Amino acid sequence: MRNAFWLLMISSAISFAPSVSAADKQAQPECASNFSSTGNYIRGKQFSTHALLPDVRTEAAYKGAYEFIEKKGGYLTVRGDKKAGAIYASHSVAMSVRTAPLHVTITPEGKGSKINITFSISTGMLTSKKSVREQFCKITNAAAGG
Repeated sequence: MRNAFWLLMISSAISFAPSVSAADKQAQPECASNFSSTGNYIRGKQFSTHALLPDVRTEAAYKGAYEFIEKKGGYLTVRGDKKAGAIYASHSVAMSVRTAPLHVTITPEGKGSKINITFSISTGMLTSKKSVREQFCKITNAAAGG
C-alpha cells in the first residue's frame, strides 16, 4: 500500500510538471551563458544577453516577450514597435523617481529569431546580477513560447 501511495505521488508530480518545449530548452542555457554586465556603482551598469530561437517566428517571439513584460515583468511603462521588433519598458526604482530602462529587440535569424535584451541602471543604483539574469531568461523563455 505504501509503495502504491508513493508511486501515485511521483506520477502526479510528473504529470503536473510544466512542459518544456525544444525552444525553451535551448533558450534557457543560451540566455544564461550569454549574460554579461559592464560598469560599476559609480558609473552605472548595463546588463545584456542574447539567444537564438531557431524555430520561433519573429512575430510569435515578439508577442510572447511583449506579453510577459507587460503582464508579469513588473514594469511601469511598456511600449513596443512590432514592425521594428523592439520593446521598451521602464522599471521603477525603490525610494526614487528614477526608472531603469529595459530594451528588447527581436530580429529574424535563419528560420527563427534572435532576441537581444539590455537593462541599464544609473549611478548609485544597485541590483543583483542573479535577479537580472533570471528576469532575462524568463523573457527569453516567453519569447520561445514557454
